[in-house]
Amino acid sequence: MTLRTYTATLAGCALLALCGSSLAQHTSTYASDGRVNHMFRPVSGLNSHDSEFLTSAVNTLRFEIESAKLASLHGSSAFTKEYASEMTTDHESSLEELKQVCTLKGVPLPDDLPVSMQHTINYLAKLDGAEFDQAYRRSQINGHSSASTRFKDEIDNGRDEDVKGYAVKTLPAITTHYKMALTGQTTMGSTRAEHGL
Repeated sequence: MTLRTYTATLAGCALLALCGSSLAQHTSTYASDGRVNHMFRPVSGLNSHDSEFLTSAVNTLRFEIESAKLASLHGSSAFTKEYASEMTTDHESSLEELKQVCTLKGVPLPDDLPVSMQHTINYLAKLDGAEFDQAYRRSQINGHSSASTRFKDEIDNGRDEDVKGYAVKTLPAITTHYKMALTGQTTMGSTRAEHGL
């Protein structure tokens, strides 16, 4: 082996050792569900996608709470009453958590619902009994399907770790709510079903 070859070999070994040491210092940790908790360092700071998601999520939760209140007054079926009760409990809790994220990230809360959502609220408020039950359930199927798409999009395309973390945490509940509306079965009460939970 020539001196030049020997020197090159030593340099290569040193480089590999340095890379190995660097990688060892930046290992990832994993949550119980297998997701990576932190890859090198957390990403903080919103992109436009994060900001739009937060505003949209606040509006969606407020719509859910308002429509659930209408369901308790205008609905007639056991499913409608039980579903509305679960939606109120789940979404009020989720909204409080989301407000904290918005405050932390400096995103102002919207004052009013978007026109399309307010239009649906106004429409539902005019209905009663079975007619309300049908319209409310349809709005829940459509609403949770759309919400699921938006939350998945935030998980894939958002930047800020706290905002994406909220989306990851909340998505399973959205999926369950969608299944409930689709099947006409809740997670508790007389219309209770397992829903794979």
